[in-house]
Amino acid sequence: MSRKQAINSLLKRADALAEAGFSLGVQISVAPAYLFVTFPKVWADKYNKDNHVMTDPMVIWSFENEGTLRWSDAPDVGDHTVFKEAAAHGLRFGCVCSVKTGQARSICGYARGDREFTESEMAELLQITQDLHDLTAVDPKEQPAEIAEIKQLMAEYQGR
Repeated sequence: MSRKQAINSLLKRADALAEAGFSLGVQISVAPAYLFVTFPKVWADKYNKDNHVMTDPMVIWSFENEGTLRWSDAPDVGDHTVFKEAAAHGLRFGCVCSVKTGQARSICGYARGDREFTESEMAELLQITQDLHDLTAVDPKEQPAEIAEIKQLMAEYQGR
């Protein structure tokens, strides 16, 4: 299986588990090298317009921790109104997964509209996040064709 096929297979599995969508920033050092988003476009646009990334409790947690955390267990930091706004767009339950290797981190917010994620689903989503983190650790100078393929996939995963 090619790198592109492996990444696409993992993204499809994540999309099946997170029926309301996800937002995955991978290989973040200063900014994500790649961003895959399947959240409803109207929500993704609002989140970006309102600059929620700067005050989202889950993002804050993710830069200080590795692992998984349910939205319902969010720490008392940041602006919790983001959860009410997300729920208004069908994202009622969610979790975040954060992984790090060296200086690069990958963070994904996964959401459902119907129920909390189970422990086993969260473990699988964490493994998917780790696998995507590993698969996207590509040197642009040595593998430009693979970078182009990842960017092509990224374009396919930009809001619904």
